[in-house]
Amino acid sequence: MSRRIDAVVDTTVILDIYSGTNIFVAAAADDAKDLESRRLRTRDALLLAWHFHSYKWVTLSVRNEATEKVRDPNSPDDDHAQMSLRFLKDLMLSGWSDESQDEGETTGSASDIQLVELAMTNRVPLFSSEGLRADGTINEKKGLRKKARARGVEVTAPSKFLETTNIAANTRAFLSRFDEVAPAFVASQNDSEATRNALLYRRAFLEFVLRGDLTLSRNLPDRPRWMLASST
Repeated sequence: MSRRIDAVVDTTVILDIYSGTNIFVAAAADDAKDLESRRLRTRDALLLAWHFHSYKWVTLSVRNEATEKVRDPNSPDDDHAQMSLRFLKDLMLSGWSDESQDEGETTGSASDIQLVELAMTNRVPLFSSEGLRADGTINEKKGLRKKARARGVEVTAPSKFLETTNIAANTRAFLSRFDEVAPAFVASQNDSEATRNALLYRRAFLEFVLRGDLTLSRNLPDRPRWMLASST
């Protein structure tokens, strides 16, 4: 019996899920409009990943330099992404199976073609944020979308897919899941203060991305109870 594949996910979505670069760049530039646009794009990618986890989806993606850097547990380039992989993907989103196709590293147009072929072969949608403009509209003339349309493959932006979902309810469920699995992760790291601080930062980041709320990062006494140092 052939395995079930639910979707193909391209590099833009994978990076939005695991890497905070888009958010950090806009914050450093002090551009409120750009920051909000990037926040929403990252929020939608995270809630798409939550859907994958909740419904136990199996997705395919392709190897390339950017995603391999994020997935490499020994990479020193993006500590935020490495925390995402160790905690977010391995624990929080454990119901989602993301299979990276090991057919040699591909970039640019070659990667686009491989993604389209995977979606066409498995007759599943292709999720991509390529062509997504700051105002939420989509440039359908971008390379990946143009190639997919020519092959009859549906390309869906996370934002469009989430239009029929309850974003507020899924946000609450996402953060509840974070607090549910956090104690085990802290314990696995010898209950270290450094781990609690790293998760505190990560949760504050998620509060901002999912809700546009910076309260937690400004008011450290409001940190979740599991983040407080255990009494000795």
